[in-house]
Order: sequence, then structure tokens, then C-alpha cells
Amino acid sequence: MRFHMLLTASFLFIASGCQTAAPANPLPAPVQGAQQAGQSAEAPGLAAAKKEEPSKPAMPMSSVKAGLVNPDGTEHKLPDPNPVKGKTLNVVDFGADPADDGKDDRPAVARALQAARPGDEVYFPKGVYALKSVDSVNRAAHLIMKNGVNLRGQSRDEVVLDSDFDNRAQPGGASLLTHSNSAVIDMTGRSGIVISDLTISSSWEGTFPTDHKKNSELRGGPKAGIYIDKSGSGPAPSNIWIKRVAVEKFERTGVRISKAHDVVVDDCIFRKATDMGGGGAGYGVTFIGTPKFGAKGPAEDASYNVVQNSKFDGSVSLRHGALLGYAAHHNTVRNNTFDRTRLDSIDLHGDGESYNEIYGNHVYGTQKGAGIGAGNTGGTPPNNHSAAGPYNHIHHNVIRNSMDGIVVIMGTPNTLIEHNEIESVSGQPDAAPMRSGITMKHAIGTIVRDNVIRNETIEKSVGIWLAHDNGDPSNNGLGAGDPQDTKVTGNTLVGHAEAIKQDAGTGTVIENNTVSNRP
Repeated sequence: MRFHMLLTASFLFIASGCQTAAPANPLPAPVQGAQQAGQSAEAPGLAAAKKEEPSKPAMPMSSVKAGLVNPDGTEHKLPDPNPVKGKTLNVVDFGADPADDGKDDRPAVARALQAARPGDEVYFPKGVYALKSVDSVNRAAHLIMKNGVNLRGQSRDEVVLDSDFDNRAQPGGASLLTHSNSAVIDMTGRSGIVISDLTISSSWEGTFPTDHKKNSELRGGPKAGIYIDKSGSGPAPSNIWIKRVAVEKFERTGVRISKAHDVVVDDCIFRKATDMGGGGAGYGVTFIGTPKFGAKGPAEDASYNVVQNSKFDGSVSLRHGALLGYAAHHNTVRNNTFDRTRLDSIDLHGDGESYNEIYGNHVYGTQKGAGIGAGNTGGTPPNNHSAAGPYNHIHHNVIRNSMDGIVVIMGTPNTLIEHNEIESVSGQPDAAPMRSGITMKHAIGTIVRDNVIRNETIEKSVGIWLAHDNGDPSNNGLGAGDPQDTKVTGNTLVGHAEAIKQDAGTGTVIENNTVSNRP
């Protein structure tokens, strides 16, 4: 018979500027989509989580003004996708051959792009399009986009862009196409574009990596599937939608978004990275800003970008799913599924990332890290990782069978963690035994409230853990310290060896939590 105990121990609490959140909402339902014939089967635990959730409510604007909130407190409206008002240019009419015959189709696609004008779209009918050469000016990319011109395939299942970049594992040795920053599609300095309904892949046929601690000697494929960045003193990229696109067999990043705003990644699939080692390998989507600036940085920095309704399939190889780095701010990660990534599925990478909103995501089976992490070790000075920034809002996520649920470290301040469900369930494949539901090490002013954390396995776990942070051993203990001014209230904790464990910390409030132990 279960028993319930109300924890009422209270200590001095300093709010450190966190504001009161909106009233509790039911957990949002997962978003269906991001499916493709032939993809790896979804983990049963993740599928079960989807079936159990009620219908998705509308989320109120973040109480700490994270995510899509303008500086004046009003909602930031995303621009509509660039409409097609002109011609549809079929790449076959420019000489591309949809047959999977290995002939280079890149020149024909480039001719179609060159002929297109703003308001036009370049269209790929069903087929496999080999990309065996590079742009004549930018030799790091196959295809260079134009402002106001869309790229569309017949469907994600039926159109493949097949890159020959860095194909080290092919018989006969290395590909002639080698570049340290290669990409299939480059949108540096571009805006007003939709890329939709196709798969970006490569001719790489090596063995997929299993070790995240070292780089694979057989890694290959393009460094990025889609590359978006600011160009020198020019305007920042904006109003870009990437819809119903799959990216696979890449080395570093599926979609890299740097110093851009109003970029939306919607209903996409990321899987099968060719490397998971250090140095930026094996990421699904990255939002990258300017190091050491934070939310007060350049107006054109990585802000107001969204990844939503997408699938990050780490059942073969992904290091991280969605990563926010280098002071990215006011971005949103919502309603995605993350399946068995090797390290943190959603990662605030530890350089002042602030005012980002993470909600409605379903995370399953993170193997060696957290479902959601704030702060990170590693990197090289002066751009080494450390604390994430303030006022990140993590709410209404479902995290199941991951080693750690949510982790805040390295001096990360003022994180609001509420209304999440974190669970460890028996009998699921590739499940990582829960070590802790929510861990705070040198977390400052963190509010943890109204979360449900349960362990239904025989493994011992801690529901909420406050502990000393040793910092980064590779950077002279950078980020070391204890939790400060933390508030833990209104949480429900079920089946843990220790419901709330405080090994370190000052100014802590622990009150009104419900603990239920199994016999």
C-alpha cells in the first residue's frame, strides 16, 4: 500500500529575479508526423508516452519572457513561409536525371537555381539526384540558394539529394570532394526561402559510430546538410522554413543555424550521423550565436528560431538532438521527439544561452546524459563551455528512461523547470536506468516546481538531487560551486531510493512536495 508524505522543510530562499509562472496546464500531446518509410522503429516507451498524453493545450506566453517574446513583452510573430508567386522550374527540364545512375546532377540543379527569380520555386520530381561536384565560387557547397527562391521535392520519401562530399569509406579511397566546412545546401546571407519535401543524404557507406568519446576514423559525408549563417557585414538570414526534410549520413550537423533569426525547422527527421566524437560531431540541429554576448548581443544574433514537430532518431547514431550554443537567445524547441541520443538530447551548451523556451518535447532513452541539459564542460578557451545563461524555461516535457532527466550545472542561473514528467519504466528496449530526475550542481536561483518524477523499476534513483559541482577538470575547475537560492516546491516524487537529496547548497527552500513510496 502506498503512503504519502508531505515535505515541509523550509530554508531561506532568494528568488534572484525569477517571476511567477502561469497556472499549471495538462501535458501537451505529442505531435504526429516526421515519419518516413524505412526509418528505424520508434522506441516502445516513446510510443507509449505519446498514446497516454491528452490533447495539446495552447501554451501561454512564458512567464520569464523566454522563447518567442519581444523585448517589450509582446508575442514575437513568426513570418509566414515564402509563397510561390512565380514559376515552378523542374530540374529535369534543365538536364537533371532522376534515375539513380550515379551521374552528376548538380550542374543541372544549379542551372535551375540560376534561372529562378524571387517568387519562383525549383522542383525535384521523384528520384535520386547525385551531387558529385561543387559550386564554381563556393567550393564548400553543392547548391547555393537565392533570396526568395524555394526548393521543393515531390515528397520526403521519394526525393533524395545524394552528396559525394568526404566519402572516405568508399571503395577506391577518398572522394575528390573534400572541404573542412562542406554543406549540401548553403544559405549564407540568404532570406525568404522554403526548403521542403526531400531527403538530404550522402554516398558514404561506412560503419556508423558507436563511441562518443573519440572521432570515427571512417566518418564521412558532408559536414552539414543545410548551412545557414550571416555573411560578413551583410544582413542576417531570416524568414527561412525547412519543412518535411530528412537529413542523414552527415558528419557534424543536420541543419546549422548561425547568427540568423526567424528560421523554422518543422516536421523534419535527423538520423544516422557518421561521427559522434568531440569537436561538434553528430548534432541534429544547432542554433549558434556570438560567443560571450548573451541576450544583449547583436540584434542579428541567433534568436527567434524554432525547431518543432521533428524527430531526432539516435537509434543508430546521434550525439545531441537540438543544441543551442554561443549565447543563442529567445529560441524555441517544442513538440519534438528525441529517441536514444547518446548525450543530452536537448543541450544548452554552456555559453550564456538565455531566454530559450523548451516545451512539449518527448525524450526517450538518452544513453549517457540528460534528456535536457543546461551548462556544459569542454571547449577551448576563450570559447570554452561553462554556464548557460539566465531565464531559460523548461516545461511540459515528457522524459522517459533516460540516465538523467534534467541537469543544471556550471553556475547556470535562474532556470525555471516546471510541469515536466520524468519517468523510468521497466521492460523497455535500450532504456537507461534513471540516476536522477532533476539534478542541480552549481545551479543559481533555480525554481523546480510542479514536476512529476517517478521510478517504476527496481533500480535505485534520486528524484531531485542538489550536489557540489567540481567544474570542468580540463579548464582548472571552471564552473565549480554549489547550488544557491534554489526552490523545490509542489513536485510529486514516486518510487525513489531518495526522493530529495541535498548534499550541498545554500539558501534552499524545499516545501510542499509529495513523496510516494512503493512497498
